[in-house]
Amino acid sequence: MLSLLSWFFGYVTVLVTGDKIERFMNLCALKRRDMWDFQIVEQGLQIKVRVSEYKNLRYAARQSGSRLHICEKHGLPFLLYRHRNRYGLAVGALVF
Repeated sequence: MLSLLSWFFGYVTVLVTGDKIERFMNLCALKRRDMWDFQIVEQGLQIKVRVSEYKNLRYAARQSGSRLHICEKHGLPFLLYRHRNRYGLAVGALVF
């Protein structure tokens, strides 16, 4: 159920780079930011976060001296944005 809600509202995969990734994580935990699926990669730390929480992560990144890079975008808002000019597709789905 959680994965369905995450897909419905959209989420992004973010790469956190820099020297103080631990401080970034501590600041996010202090502010209770909703993050999941932590993976340590060669460049830094890769996390998944809701789209609405991404703007709040930028403050923690600025405070800790880390950088954020969006790797992938997932979910319904991004799918709708990609197909925003395809009116025939939407009409066909409604007729079906």
